[in-house]
Amino acid sequence: MPFNHEEIREEFNNRDTAWVLKDDTGKYVTVPHHNYHGRLLVPLFMGKADAERFLAAVLTESPALQRYVIAPREVLLFEEMAQIAASPPLGYALYSPNEAWDWYRDYKLSMASNKIEDQ
Repeated sequence: MPFNHEEIREEFNNRDTAWVLKDDTGKYVTVPHHNYHGRLLVPLFMGKADAERFLAAVLTESPALQRYVIAPREVLLFEEMAQIAASPPLGYALYSPNEAWDWYRDYKLSMASNKIEDQ
């Protein structure tokens, strides 16, 4: 589970940063999430390595994205959360390193099941 809003407000401050995946035009990499139907989540990561690992998985599972220049970008956490929240239908989720790995694994499993269902 990602951090909830209370945990984020209690544990982080205006100077804390996170990592987000964006293309060279500033557009977010978004992902569907089974708990948030109709919304696309912008994953926020606490570490660059977690963002890079997730990006590698996304590019492997979604080859069409390989034509874009996508990279992890360090952002101010609260500022980025406010910007994302102001852009419906986007939502965000902040993942700790362990949770990022679990989510990466679950994402790969859901992509595999989507491929099976699409056939």
